Amino acid sequence: KQWYQRRVRARAMMQMVNRVNHDFEEMIEGGGHSVDTKSLSGGAKINTIFHLRFPGYLNEGRLDESELRSEIGFAIRNIHGVRSGLFTPDAAFEMTVKRQIETLRPPSMKCIQQVSTELHEVIMKCIDKIKNYPNLQAEIDNLVSGYLRECEQQCRDQVDQLVQVELSYINTNHDDFIGFTSATKA
Repeated sequence: KQWYQRRVRARAMMQMVNRVNHDFEEMIEGGGHSVDTKSLSGGAKINTIFHLRFPGYLNEGRLDESELRSEIGFAIRNIHGVRSGLFTPDAAFEMTVKRQIETLRPPSMKCIQQVSTELHEVIMKCIDKIKNYPNLQAEIDNLVSGYLRECEQQCRDQVDQLVQVELSYINTNHDDFIGFTSATKA
């Protein structure tokens, strides 16, 4: 009889865990039986972060074309020093491009933080439904929040690595560098 009660409790616990999982999926994917009609949440809010906020964050750090040209001009003159050079040094472009690539890091980290925060809010809403079982609720919160922190750190590391890769080699032979390829053919 005792083994039967344990089995029943284990089955009930698995059903609650599966329910939390199902609710989480519904809130991220959309739909379900309880759709918030007052504000964005879950997957819709994450979508907004990626498609509306993130591009805005990227544009905040961008230089307009006249500022960019001015920056490149100063870099070229400073690299030449007292000499007047016949050729434009690649270092001037590299410095400017590297500075622009570095501006991608803060908005990316901000986006990661916002998505992580929203995922945690979704988790909290889902486990709130099992508040009658505080030990189970606390354990699910602990496990899922820990996993979320690990994934957030991995994502931050990936963004850092991507920025480092982009900074490691600047292809100044690319057409985007003031028609370099076209200019060398002429």
